[in-house]
Order: sequence, then C-alpha cells, then structure tokens
Amino acid sequence: MSRIEAAVLEVSQQLLPKFTQLGNRVQSLINVPLEKDTFDEKDLTFQWTSLIDNDISSENFDSTVDLICKKIIQDSLVFSFDEASNESESYRIKTNLCAVVLDFIFHSRANRKNQSNWGTSFFDIFATVIELLSLPQGILAFWPYAESRINWFKMSNTDESTYSGISTLVSYKNPLSEKLRHWNSVLEILENNSKINSPEHFEVKYKLQKFLSDLLPLHEESNFNRSSSISRKQLPDSPWNKARSNTRPTSNHEIFTDDYLYAIEKFITDPIEFSFRSFTTIRNVNETLNPLIDAILEHEEDFYKIGKHNTKTVANLNSKLNDNYEADFQVANVSEPSYMSQSRVIQEKKKEVWGEITAFFQQKRSIPRPTIIDLAVGNAESLYKQIVHTENDIYRKEIILQICFVAAFIEKLINSEEIENFFKTCYQKDNNKNSLRFDEIDETNKTKILSTCKHLCENRILNFYATRDPTFHSIIKKLLESDDRFLLAKIDGFKSFAAFKFAEEDHNVPEIDKSFKKFGFIKLGNKQINNVWKINSGLETISEPSTNPGALYERLRSNWEMKEPTSEEEKDRIVREWQTLRSLRSQFLFEFKKFNEVTGTKGFFDDSATETSMAEKEKTRKLLHAMLHEEHEANLRKAREYIKEREQNKKRRNEEMENSNDIQEAVGAKKMKSEKDLAFEGGQESAISGEEIAESGVLEVSSTEQTFDDMTEDKQQEELSSREGSVAQSEQL
Repeated sequence: MSRIEAAVLEVSQQLLPKFTQLGNRVQSLINVPLEKDTFDEKDLTFQWTSLIDNDISSENFDSTVDLICKKIIQDSLVFSFDEASNESESYRIKTNLCAVVLDFIFHSRANRKNQSNWGTSFFDIFATVIELLSLPQGILAFWPYAESRINWFKMSNTDESTYSGISTLVSYKNPLSEKLRHWNSVLEILENNSKINSPEHFEVKYKLQKFLSDLLPLHEESNFNRSSSISRKQLPDSPWNKARSNTRPTSNHEIFTDDYLYAIEKFITDPIEFSFRSFTTIRNVNETLNPLIDAILEHEEDFYKIGKHNTKTVANLNSKLNDNYEADFQVANVSEPSYMSQSRVIQEKKKEVWGEITAFFQQKRSIPRPTIIDLAVGNAESLYKQIVHTENDIYRKEIILQICFVAAFIEKLINSEEIENFFKTCYQKDNNKNSLRFDEIDETNKTKILSTCKHLCENRILNFYATRDPTFHSIIKKLLESDDRFLLAKIDGFKSFAAFKFAEEDHNVPEIDKSFKKFGFIKLGNKQINNVWKINSGLETISEPSTNPGALYERLRSNWEMKEPTSEEEKDRIVREWQTLRSLRSQFLFEFKKFNEVTGTKGFFDDSATETSMAEKEKTRKLLHAMLHEEHEANLRKAREYIKEREQNKKRRNEEMENSNDIQEAVGAKKMKSEKDLAFEGGQESAISGEEIAESGVLEVSSTEQTFDDMTEDKQQEELSSREGSVAQSEQL
C-alpha cells in the first residue's frame, strides 16, 4: 500500500464516524443545506495529520481530498451492513451521509489548493453517489438533495461573489460534459425499458430530465431540440395491448386502427416530407384523415350532447328544489357541507380510506403497471373501444391535438420562408441519402397543402369546439400560440435569453416623503389676482402659544368647582364653548358625550345636570312620538270601523236575500193550491181571472227579483212590503 493510499484510508476512517453522527443528528439534512460552522474547522482546512506527515504535493492535494470523500461514500454505500430496522430508514442513513460529504466539499472549496476546480469535484462525487445508489428507490430517496442545492450546481467553478444566479455551465465543457453523456445514457436505458418500467422508474426519468434542464441556460443548445428532429416514438408498443392478428382489416376497429397508423406514419411523425411530397401522397393522407376526424368528432358530438342533457337535468332539479331562488348552479363554487367537515366519524372514515389507498400505491410503486393514458395502438379492438367510449373523451382529444398541432406546424412551415429554410437545413443534415428535392416543389402543391391544413385545423377542429367546448377551444389556441413562440425562439437560437442577467445590486425601495407640500395656487384670471396666493397670511406672527388641552380641562374644572359667574352674552358663550371644544378634542374627544347645548362645558363635571338634560330630551322625544302616533291610531280606528260596517251590511243583505227566496217559494205554493180549488169549485171565469192575477204576481215578483240586489235599503223595504201585499191578495182569491 502506497503512502497516499494509507493516508486516504486513515483519514476516511477518521471522518466516517463524524459524518455519520452529523447525518443522524440533523433530520432535515436532505432538504436543507448545512451551515459552514457545523463542520470542524480542522476538517474544513484539511488539517489532517496523515496528509501533513506524508507531505503530499500541491498538485495531488485536491485529488487526494476527492479520493477521501469517494472512499467514505463507497464504504457507506457498497461495503456497509445495514443496521436499520427497515428499508426506508436504511436509505435515510445512507443518503444523509452522502449529503454531509457533498456539503463538506462545498463549504471547504475556499481551502483547496486550486479553488477553480471545486465544481468538477462536486459533480464527480455527486455522479458517484447517483451511480452507487439503487435505481429507482435509492435515487428517489436522495433526489431532494439535488433539488435543494441546484444553485450550487449552477455555480460550478465560479466564485460565489461573482455568481449572478444564472448557470454558466456548457454542455461540451467540464465539469458537465462527461457527466451529461452518462446521464443521457441512463435516460436512454429508461426509455428503452419502458415495457418493464414501474412508476418509480418514470419518476426518476422525469426528475433527471428536469435536473439537466435546470442546469443549463435557456440558450444552451443541449437544452432544446436544436436539430429539430421530430419524434417518431408515437407507438408505445405496450405489452399490455398485443395485436391479435395481422390480417387485412375488415371490422370497424381494424379499419379505424389502420387509418390512424397511416396518419401517424405519413402525417403526424413526418410533417416535413408530407409538406414537400407529391400531391398524390397528400391526397391519400387527406382521404384518410377526413374519415378519421369525422369518426372522432361524431363521438365527441355524442359526448357533449350527454353532458348538455345532464346539465339541463341538474338545472331543472335545482330549479324545482330551489323555487323562487335564481342562481347559476353550474358555476357556483361547490364546497363541502358543514356536517361532513365537522363530523368526526366522517373525517376518520375518510382518513382511513385514503390512507389505505395511499399505502396500496406506495407499496405497488415498484411494480410495472399499464400506462392508462397511452393509446392502445398495438391492439385494434382496445384502441377502438378507447375512441368510441362516449363518457371518456381523453383519448379522442389526444388524437385531435396531435392532428391540430401538426397541421398548424405545416401551415407555419409553408407560410414562413425563415422557418422553411431552417428545417430544410436540419433535414438535409440528417437525411443525406434520401433527401427531398426542395427546389423542385410546385408552388401549386404548396397552396393546396396550405388550404388542406388550414381546413383541418380551423374549419374542422377549432370551429367544432368553439361552440361546444369554449374552454378546450381556448386551450388549443393558447397551445398553438405557445408552440409558435417557441418555434421562433428556437430558430433564433434563444438569443433573447442569452443577454438576460439578474441584478447584481439590491433593488432598494425609495423612501416616501410624508412631509406636507403646497399644492400651488389656483389661477384666478390674471397675474395680479393670481399673486394674491403669494401674500403671506400673517399667521406665523401670532405669538400666543397653542392651548394645552390638559391645562384647559383642569381650568374648566376649577371654575366649575368654584362656581364663578360669567358675564358673557349668549352668543359669546356659544362661541367660547365651541373654541373650548376645538382645543379639547385632541385628548378629551370621548368626554364630548356629556356636552350639549343645555349643560355646556359644565356637563363634563356635573353628571346630574347631564342626566337631567338627557331625561328632558327623552321626555320630549316620547311626547313627539305620542303626537305622531295619535294620528296613526285615529286612522287605524277609522279603518277598523269601516271594515266592521262593511261586514255588517254584507251580512244583512245575505239575510234579506234568504227571506226573498222563502217568499217566492210561498207564492208558488199558494198559486198551485188556488188553481186547484178554483177549478174544482167552479167558475172557469174565476179560475182564469185568478190565474191571471197569480201570473201577474209571479211576473211582478220575478221582475222585482232581478233588480233587488241593485236597490238601496229603502227601496228594498218598499219592495218587500209590495210583495207581501201581492201574497195576501192571492190568498184572498
């Protein structure tokens, strides 16, 4: 073993227990950086006996320190035996130790022999940690460290005093170049193993991609698709949806899948060749796309009809349940009822259910599962079911967005000469053998392609959703605008972000001058009148000091106690008391409730006078209220008497009507009896005459009855008397 190896081993064995103890003591270490004074000063300055005794040269000193840090990490991650009770505790101990080592490298950077290469060591040891940790559980447990120290990575080898907050890393230079290649290979492995990836693998992939994107500046070429290569990975080839046969499509689901795959191959994944091919190819794609869009929009129409029907049904129910209460129930904020939020039983049950669901998914995060949002293009039947399922529109909208984005891109490609030249250059670099002949393209074909894409995007898709789903329509518009801005920025190389810098000095908020300032003067017509505002008022010459409110109050009290008489007139007394109130207002405002026009300033000290005055006011107030209420009571009595009299008249008329009906019945009975008696006893003449008299009486009664209700009371009495006379006459006959 060489001298350097022995020194590295000895120092690592000394630091390992220190760093382990520090990692166990600080619980939030993985999320919050350690302070510099947390470490021993001798360790930060590398005052280790083994290094000093071996007299390591300055050229090898920094690399020796890096070897010591790597040795500590390897001993903890590779050769250590887990003493933790469970897997999560084991990951916590290991990741905390790695975090302590990396924080030590950052805080000791000023004591290195070559301070400009600390960033290289920091990246190197961080990459070592990522490589030694297990994928994906270990990396996910450690990843909060990278997110919380992202500015340390961006700082790289620059001094902290000159760091402006913007990353200075370059993809093809150290310290990032070698690590970037390695991490890209890790991402490629995760992409190729998508069939067996678990949710944790996808999470690692996302976090690593975001980390690399944050490391590089926006204008760095590796941070965006500078080559403008269009992804052809539209087919997920998921093992959960396997094709059953390779025969010629005959059923609906096979025809739909065949059309969609053709659209992917010729249109979605190859828009540049589609734009510059012969019109025959364009026509074939158009003949495939139109039926495909028709089928999708037909099911979308059914989806919105169901939604509209359900909305109308709910609105009708709300109208029935909330009669005479106008409200827009569809846009109202729905909140949890109070009986649910305050019920302990419901809250405990909800917590238990969600706890079981969370625990289940946490346990199954390492198990591969199907990606439910992917289109099942590997299985025609599954894909067709995804599209025709009326209640679920996510898959239909996924295809619609693909077609809409590609159509809008082709439209910009043909309209803009700058965009066309940019993609021509990129295409010819990647496709030298089968390069398109851009110069031989017919302008007529361009016009036809432009009209086709515009028809697909605007007339077919945007116009359809404009009336049926304005929210989704606005989302598509904003996404298209965002793509347009991103495309223009990519062609320009994101130069607008290259000159972006954070302010090096703090932005101080200006102090507000709260002193009173004149507002000038009002122009009154001419200079002579305007100059009146410039004449001094003379108030500054007044020598009398302002009155002390406390002293004035005590003087008023003493005058009241001594009961000194005043010889002031009434008007002078009012003015003097008003001036007194103005002087006392700053300190004795709440005492003003004892002051009124009767008590004056004496009310401040004489409570009995104040109470007497208030009692007199209350008495006057009650008297005024009684006077106003008396007229109201008189009107109320008149109204009640009128209603009572009307009810009595109505009752009397009803009784008279009943009596008149009884009289009619009696007259009819007497008439029938008289006719029979006269016919039997003889005298056709007397019978006829009696009959005429009876008829005349009946007619008279009948005619009288028709106008009885319209007569006055006196007339009604006369009518009753005449009817009684007629009845008596008929009885005599």
